[in-house]
Amino acid sequence: MSNKVFDTFISCKSQDYGKAEAVYRWLVGKGYKPFFAPVSLKVAEMHGEPVVFGDEIDDALEQVENMIVFTSRAEYVREGYVKDEWRTFVEEQRAGRKKGSLVTILDSVEIGELPIRLRSVQSFTPNDYQTGIIRFLGEPSGNGQSAPARQEVKPVSGDQTFAVNGVSFKMVKVGGGTFQMGSNDSEAYSNEKPVHSVTLSDYYIGETEVTQALWMAVMGNNPSKWKGDNLPVEQVSWDECRTFIGKLNSLTGKNFRLPTEAEWEYAARGGRKSNGYKYSGSNTLGNVAWYTDNSGSQTHSVKAKQANELGLYDMSGNVWERCQDWFGSYSSGSQTNPTGPTTGSFRVFRGGGWDDDAGSCRVSYRDYYAPGYRDSGLGLRLAL
Repeated sequence: MSNKVFDTFISCKSQDYGKAEAVYRWLVGKGYKPFFAPVSLKVAEMHGEPVVFGDEIDDALEQVENMIVFTSRAEYVREGYVKDEWRTFVEEQRAGRKKGSLVTILDSVEIGELPIRLRSVQSFTPNDYQTGIIRFLGEPSGNGQSAPARQEVKPVSGDQTFAVNGVSFKMVKVGGGTFQMGSNDSEAYSNEKPVHSVTLSDYYIGETEVTQALWMAVMGNNPSKWKGDNLPVEQVSWDECRTFIGKLNSLTGKNFRLPTEAEWEYAARGGRKSNGYKYSGSNTLGNVAWYTDNSGSQTHSVKAKQANELGLYDMSGNVWERCQDWFGSYSSGSQTNPTGPTTGSFRVFRGGGWDDDAGSCRVSYRDYYAPGYRDSGLGLRLAL
């Protein structure tokens, strides 16, 4: 099978082979050259080609530019070979060796049940993928490699800067490390306890909140109460943020997402450079934040206050920032790259906003609401 060229890898558990094969047949009919193990390996055997299962899988993963993960149960993508396949693809994307897209087709599975890396990619159902998936895979070029129609991504050494429809935004690299998450201070609430040890890998986080200019460049609308290109976008629900991120990923070929709650707090504290401040970047809130005492009851342009130790702006105040996690109680045990509860009723947001007191702007303070909630003090910050 070494002379076979594939452009799209279909990953699924054997329990989903029947429905996933329909996706395979549809892609073939559209001119793609998908790899789908139960069909592709059988075809190779019929042609008398030697088949070594693991080697052929690895060979196909190396060739493709796109991946489709099909699943009818959340646990299928959390274990075994399906987990290994999509994680391999994600790592190749992050290293710049894959320029295509990762998408999911979810059969009776909710986005919130998926691992964090799969929650922010574009998802479809078995009933609707035919109407939109080509936008993410790109039109087949006829030579076995798809040609996604994406805008150029412009990386900068260390931190990375991206441009979408003429709007630039910067992602700051956060070196991984171990920190104490939560607070035992006298003003801490019970949901900030117990303090526990968290270890994180490297990641990127937005230098600022998502601005209205960036939201409009991606979505073509502006739901915010206060209007201004350099103001943070607000009045956006968790699901609307997910839609925004999915469209942003299709434009850039990257896997932007919301930060986990642990990633947000680590970055707000200053990561490896932390000075142990109560607020993000200072013990004097007015130096770093717009809040009820100085905001004039409205949002303000991003980067108008002092940055924190990592060069991040407005992580305290201006607008609350959504996290990926469902809200849940902390545990006392040490954790590595935690992603929060697998299910829940409320999504976490952090940082405090223009209409909040100083206590709500502390780096350990937690708040939450239903995913559909919108507010003129609630926005988002990207992670990568």
